[in-house]
Amino acid sequence: MALAYLLASADAELVGIASTAGNVPVDQVCVNNLGLLQLCGVGPIPVSRGASVPLVAPLRTAEDTHGPQGLGYAELPEPSAEA
Repeated sequence: MALAYLLASADAELVGIASTAGNVPVDQVCVNNLGLLQLCGVGPIPVSRGASVPLVAPLRTAEDTHGPQGLGYAELPEPSAEA
């Protein structure tokens, strides 16, 4: 949701998005970020794939809480861009 708020804010200039694992694995986070950019009709903003695991603890995803894609059960458009 923070990304959607930034995209809607006239006070923010979003120049790139770093995707890291969290609620879901990093590859799904990249797909989510690209899909959200497409849904919002935002021009080319680079999305990068960041860390796939935390630096000091094991990765614990939360699909049981945040849904299989990590965004509840929202369905984003299939992204046409790549990370």
